[in-house]
Amino acid sequence: LPVRCGFPARLRYLTGKLKIQYPATTCEKWDGFISRFNNPESVSLIFSSAYANNPASMFGHLFLKVNSARSSELLDTGVNFAAQVPEDENPFAFFYFGVFGGYYGGWSIQPYYEKLNEYIKAESRDLWEYELNLSKNETLFFLEHLWELETTGRFDYYFFDDNCAYQMARILEA
Repeated sequence: LPVRCGFPARLRYLTGKLKIQYPATTCEKWDGFISRFNNPESVSLIFSSAYANNPASMFGHLFLKVNSARSSELLDTGVNFAAQVPEDENPFAFFYFGVFGGYYGGWSIQPYYEKLNEYIKAESRDLWEYELNLSKNETLFFLEHLWELETTGRFDYYFFDDNCAYQMARILEA
């Protein structure tokens, strides 16, 4: 992956600040990634209520929805950050690794209707949506930064501080 293709947000930022022009480059993986969002227009923050059957979700969960030009919001795209926990994890190991950072945290992208099915139908959670005041340009910058994090970042996950809410705040701060 060429450096310019791996860091589109940084390239845009430096190009804007330093007024330097770079020759155009084809980035097939980036083009495939951004095409999943179908003309992104804005971003919404989604809060999911607590899920009693999972101690890691006792305070709820935050994820993002990238709103697009699609005909239905169900076809928009969900952006999630969560701990990567093995399905058969021992409850004591789950507690220990969750508190002391033994899990990797990762970004995932999936259709919004799948997120709704997971949270509303499978887990009977309530969802609250808050549309963020981001322009189309800021939304694109957000996606460029997400691409950088997803392709080059590694994150430890802690249930109490470096969790989904912390990572959502960090990515939106950029």
